[in-house]
Amino acid sequence: MLDIPSPNGKGFRHFTLGTLEEVAAKALALDGAGHTVYHACAAYGKDYVERDTKDGLGTYRAVRVAENVRALRAYWIDLDCGEGKAYATQSDAVLALRSFLFEAGLPTPLLVSSGRGVHVYWPLVEEVLPTTWRPVARNLKALCAKLGLQADPARTSDTASVLRPVGTHNRKDPANPLPVSCNRDVPDNDFADFARRVKKACADHGVDTKEEQERIRALNADFATDTSNARFHAEPIAQKCAQLSALKTRGKELPEPHWYAAIEVLAFCADGPRMAKDWAAGYGGFDRAGTDGWVQAKLDQIERAGVKPTTCAHFATINPSACETCPFNGKITSPISLGQVIERAAAQAIHHEDGEIKLPDPPFPYIRGSGDTPGIYVDPGDGLPPDRIYKYDLYPDDIFLDERAGKELARWKHAQPKEGGMVDVMVHTALLHRPSEIMQELMDQHVHVLGPDVKKVIGYMDKYLSQLREQIKVRKLYDSQGWKEEGFILGRTLYSGSGQTRIQLNPSATKIATNMKAVGDRQAWVDFTAHADRPGWEQFKFVLMLGFGAPLLEITRHGGVMFNAYSQESGWGKSTAAKWMASIFGDFDKIRVSPTDTMNAKVEKLGIYKHLPFFLDEITNIEPAMLSSLAYQVSDGKGRGRLSQSSEIKDSATWNTFVLSTSNSRMHQKLGQAKEVHEAEAMRIFEFDFTKADDFLAIAPQINRFLDDNHGLVGPEYVQYLATHREELVEKVRQLVDHLTAKLQATSGERFWIAGLACALLGSLIARSLGLVKFDPQAILPWFTTQRDSLMRGVQEKRVNYDALLAGYIYDHQDQHLIVKVVPGRTNNAVLDADVMQLPVQDARGKQLTMRTEIHEETRRAVTYISQRHINEWLAEKGFDARRLKHELKQKGVITDEGKRCLGAGLGGGWTREGEKFLQVLCWVIDWSKAGGAPEGMMPE
Repeated sequence: MLDIPSPNGKGFRHFTLGTLEEVAAKALALDGAGHTVYHACAAYGKDYVERDTKDGLGTYRAVRVAENVRALRAYWIDLDCGEGKAYATQSDAVLALRSFLFEAGLPTPLLVSSGRGVHVYWPLVEEVLPTTWRPVARNLKALCAKLGLQADPARTSDTASVLRPVGTHNRKDPANPLPVSCNRDVPDNDFADFARRVKKACADHGVDTKEEQERIRALNADFATDTSNARFHAEPIAQKCAQLSALKTRGKELPEPHWYAAIEVLAFCADGPRMAKDWAAGYGGFDRAGTDGWVQAKLDQIERAGVKPTTCAHFATINPSACETCPFNGKITSPISLGQVIERAAAQAIHHEDGEIKLPDPPFPYIRGSGDTPGIYVDPGDGLPPDRIYKYDLYPDDIFLDERAGKELARWKHAQPKEGGMVDVMVHTALLHRPSEIMQELMDQHVHVLGPDVKKVIGYMDKYLSQLREQIKVRKLYDSQGWKEEGFILGRTLYSGSGQTRIQLNPSATKIATNMKAVGDRQAWVDFTAHADRPGWEQFKFVLMLGFGAPLLEITRHGGVMFNAYSQESGWGKSTAAKWMASIFGDFDKIRVSPTDTMNAKVEKLGIYKHLPFFLDEITNIEPAMLSSLAYQVSDGKGRGRLSQSSEIKDSATWNTFVLSTSNSRMHQKLGQAKEVHEAEAMRIFEFDFTKADDFLAIAPQINRFLDDNHGLVGPEYVQYLATHREELVEKVRQLVDHLTAKLQATSGERFWIAGLACALLGSLIARSLGLVKFDPQAILPWFTTQRDSLMRGVQEKRVNYDALLAGYIYDHQDQHLIVKVVPGRTNNAVLDADVMQLPVQDARGKQLTMRTEIHEETRRAVTYISQRHINEWLAEKGFDARRLKHELKQKGVITDEGKRCLGAGLGGGWTREGEKFLQVLCWVIDWSKAGGAPEGMMPE
């Protein structure tokens, strides 16, 4: 099916065609006639379907609508580009897509340039039904949102979508129509495999894979039909409804149909059976026992039949005059709703730093229900029954300022009966003015609201918060441990020069903080540190010192320093040493990072630890490219920024700390597998040998049991000292860095290592002065020097000979190197000479030239021009930094200039490759007379 906009600007004109060939031909014909053309992404079953008009009085024909979709054979994403769009350019969109595909592990898609944006397709081998297609599409849409890919959410899961066909034009700007082209085709995907990949990516990144809307309907379906008699009472109905009032005041006079209709309302009221029997007493001349039996028989019949309460429309056929004057006529469907009695929730006591505060009642017209009538209601006034807009209790508990985002955040209490009580829900209040985003955030926290009630629930939340702000002071909500403007956070306490303060953390930070508490015997832990001075235990001591040094790294302004403990075999105590380090602050087993966490999750947790030591257990199997990226990311001290659904850049995690990793293979060697030049990454990882200590194996079980029972005992005292003496520590760290740099004759490349050593040494010396450890920190220096010297030898061995690298490029591309003579006095002074040419003319004319050397006939001076683009690509393939090579060669005088040059000048007009004219290209210029001579074998004899 193809669509073009209708001439009147309302809707589309549809063209249903039988084959793909017909579709392609028609699309080109319509485009050629100047129309904007769209193709339907699905196959449709009928020519049209009948739909009711909005007033319900007629019908109309609909063609491209979801209920008419027969099958689908692709999934798609629409990436909008341009000013004011999610991405400024198509290149930005493709880069974001590549990142998304890498993180999600999805197959390579087909890409279409829509002229301005990018259409992304995953074609399928076979058709799938809409009911099969939708769950995967919804998961794909949720995955895009979770990973920050700014896809148009209206397209991804809409079966009735249209997109632009290849070969047509985008005519948003009529004066500048842009072609729609396929930039990359791909094989079709197996549906089961694609669905599995999407589901796995959702699981890996914490995306709920359930069909949200269907689940919401299921959660709320009971409300739509809930006639539990606990919610309704007869007396209010009789007060407001003339039909029931007549039954109460003159029931003996009413005909039997009226009685039957009334009992079918009273049957659903808590007091209905009793009221019905009272009002029926004496009816038809029967005694009380007789009428009671007659009413009960009718009630039993209603229960067995499963009928619903009598409607107003039915009452109007029995006694029209009573309904004609009813103030609720046309506003309710059954008198039963007039009997709804809401049990109002009692005022909640909320705990705040200012003391216990009584939560105000919700602002009018909202009601919090409880007991048998839970949920949130809206009172419409005029005596009408309250309308329940949400089935569970939900009320604000506190308001914070989010530390990282700098935005207001509200904590709500949400009733979850299956969980046995109230749970916390955190919501950025600014999202209350962005309905789609606030509902997504609420759904992620299991607050599910049906479409018609979304605006009402948002209004309830907004007004309730406005009321609460008048009673409480907005507090800061911290998102991490470590240094703050006010002091240092450890666990859930802020330590400062003026003492200690209990603080609030966001949910992610709270999970870690709850396990940073003191357990066991402080003195026993201090005495235990004497083991670090055992001969052969230097590696244990160093790791323990890293724990005390991590909080000081922020003073050096380094982002992070990575330390890797290497041993040939497992079981030599690397993890135990990390447990000892972590026990300074808390329970290692509960605050450690799970090996199954994704790298993104680990980076987020690193941002929560912020200035506390961080442990990555067993990275032996990490991919070389990932290790290279990790080394840079740790030292940069920040995670990657992501775009929110509103196209805002989300603040990324930041840190200044030590990251300790362990492995059974050398990470410096693994970096060499990623690229040949890896000195920059290597200098960001201090890798040390974790040698086997024979006496450790005998006491390893006792050490682990001891640390399980004794942890978090000295961290508070240590960080209290740091917070109190921060200003003087700044100077001490700087002095120690300068001292160690001079003492070890360290280079600037070793700045990360020296900063790490300085912080570890100073932190441990402070701990010793406070009586928190019983080992000698300064005794670590000889061991550190040995480890550092070994590392430096390895790095120096890998340093690149840049002259040899340039010679290697020239040698590898001899068949793309044109050498000519330069003859003074000639108009075209570059001449071909068989004696100097290494390429025959016919070969040179058919090749892509990458180099040109001009030999001046009189002076034999040789100048070579090398295509900058081509040598950059060659270097990148081999893992070398082109900018570094150019810089080094310029410093040595090998590269004398940069400029444009026609590499094929002198070959004549017929030299070009098919379809490509020869142009000047940007080149490196090498004057071999200034560079000390050309590489051996390059120049002719």
